Amino acid sequence: MPGPPADTIGTITVTCTGNTGDAVSYSLALDTTGLQGGYRTMTSAGQQLNYLVCADNAYTQVWGDGSGGSIVVSDSYKLTAHSNSRSYPAYGRIPAGQNQATVGAYTSNITVTLTY
Repeated sequence: MPGPPADTIGTITVTCTGNTGDAVSYSLALDTTGLQGGYRTMTSAGQQLNYLVCADNAYTQVWGDGSGGSIVVSDSYKLTAHSNSRSYPAYGRIPAGQNQATVGAYTSNITVTLTY
């Protein structure tokens, strides 16, 4: 019987500068290179682990570029100061049942694209 999934959380922070009252609008997309059914792959010495990056803590909104059922995170607001920062949580999950993976440091790269 597999154990529970392994979850973690990261943050993507966007800082906008301008004049107080300026309107800003942008979207954040994650590359979908190597996605297989919504899963990304990280590797260690020839071993692989599948994982997801989601925009919600229920792990139902896979964060990507808008293709294949993935979503893009968008925001718009007025600057309340010369510089405003907003943070967006990125929820990571390694699904249970990947018992073939060995212990090690697994790596993967994600490209974040900010469009404004």
